[in-house]
Amino acid sequence: MVKSVAVSYTGYTMASLNKRHESPYWYIKYKDPSGKQKHHTTGFRHDIPAQTRKARIMMNEKKLVELRFEKGTNNEVWSAWVPEFFKQKYSQPSSDKTRHRYETCWRYLSVFLDEQGITRPRQLTFRHCELYMNWRKAGKPEAGVLACGHNTARLDLKILHLICVHAIKREFIQSNPCASLRIKKHKSPLKPELSDEDIALIRTKLVELDMPDWMSTSFEIAIHTGCRLMETSFPLNKVDWKKGNIEFHAKGDKDYSAPIHPKLLPLLKKLKEEGRKMTCDIPSFPSKAWWLFFKKIGLHKKGVCFHCIRVTVISRLIRQGVPENKVRQIVHHASTEINRQYQRLTVDDVKSSLDALIV
Repeated sequence: MVKSVAVSYTGYTMASLNKRHESPYWYIKYKDPSGKQKHHTTGFRHDIPAQTRKARIMMNEKKLVELRFEKGTNNEVWSAWVPEFFKQKYSQPSSDKTRHRYETCWRYLSVFLDEQGITRPRQLTFRHCELYMNWRKAGKPEAGVLACGHNTARLDLKILHLICVHAIKREFIQSNPCASLRIKKHKSPLKPELSDEDIALIRTKLVELDMPDWMSTSFEIAIHTGCRLMETSFPLNKVDWKKGNIEFHAKGDKDYSAPIHPKLLPLLKKLKEEGRKMTCDIPSFPSKAWWLFFKKIGLHKKGVCFHCIRVTVISRLIRQGVPENKVRQIVHHASTEINRQYQRLTVDDVKSSLDALIV
């Protein structure tokens, strides 16, 4: 049997029958849907007319399959089904953020696929997936693709893997070219704690640079509660003024309550007096807006991002002696292990604790 080899359809003659020396059977040569060339016996004898007709029927069937995969169909084109796939898979309101993130990844992937002339899943290869990492990390500003880190590029390929799994279910491809890439995630650097000077600078520059109102509001809510960026936008009717609590809607479609810091009360009352229903309306790509702001004021050099506010709140609460279980309740952490990942305590923070040691 001739060894199968992966080749393209370009310049290929369609399925054909041929004879082999000292063999009474017709042999057939064709390509399977994955593009691999096959050559094997039909099991039909060429010296028997009835069996020859059956061999030709087999050849014509193979030709029809080849024509389908050579020309493709409009249904196979990425744009014909990928956007709808995201909408259906992440149709619940609680999945809006996930869908939005995946759709963003797909926009970057689409630029690369167009550049490579890959219009359908069957044209995608393992090598393309490998090439994507360096392409994505380098970026393509003229096409709206900014340079990114290793983990961001890796996430894009995870989304492409998910898309190809669905392509297999649709019978567009037989195997996933993104499988077994074995691209490991790089360990992310620890997010720094904000100093008093950093906090003062942020507040000053938010005013001086005339940044949008939602940014100053989200900053003050986060720095006084330790909540996540998206959680800073909540209905004011979720504030229990008598008990002094705020009911937050967290990721995972879960709710939790946290106490209101005394210094946050004036802002919340001001927003209520203005007749607002929500504390602030967060736009699309809020993390990017904050990153651009931190870059503008120079804090990006320290690795500052909005999530550093959460790190700061947790570290300062622990430093002041607040028990870990209470800190977890305030910031809504699922476990002590996760909570400890946010702590940035130093040797100076624990020096006084050594006084309690009696030996």
